Amino acid sequence: MYRLALRCAATLAFLTIVGSCGNRTNNEQAAACADSFAVNYFNWNFSGAARFCTPESVRWLQFAASQVTQADIDTLRSKAHGADVEITDVTMNDGENRADIRLSVTDFIAPAAIGHNAEATDKQTFKLTAVRVGDSWKIRMEDLPRSER
Repeated sequence: MYRLALRCAATLAFLTIVGSCGNRTNNEQAAACADSFAVNYFNWNFSGAARFCTPESVRWLQFAASQVTQADIDTLRSKAHGADVEITDVTMNDGENRADIRLSVTDFIAPAAIGHNAEATDKQTFKLTAVRVGDSWKIRMEDLPRSER
């Protein structure tokens, strides 16, 4: 009897967790996509970031990766920990099919202009655009993310 009660409780907990994943709001889903993208992007894991982009946006990540030098990699490896990302605002547009997402990124290595080395940056604010693709959200890039100063 005890085992049956334990199995029922475990099954109920599992169904509650699985069921709650499908009930996330558009804001939460778009924010989760932006957070996953940004954590990968600002830690220079461009292939990881590509999973959260529209197919048309991947070319910007390929461009960013092509600009990384050995000196940049050495600078990145010398850091004690990776970049931190915090979503600060999500604004839904176009009938909840597009979201403008503002985020704050702290303690990251910012790529510099071509011919210069990347440099440590304390904190900057960025804006990303997420679009609904089927049942999921993806980041749409028309350029590399730029700081909103």
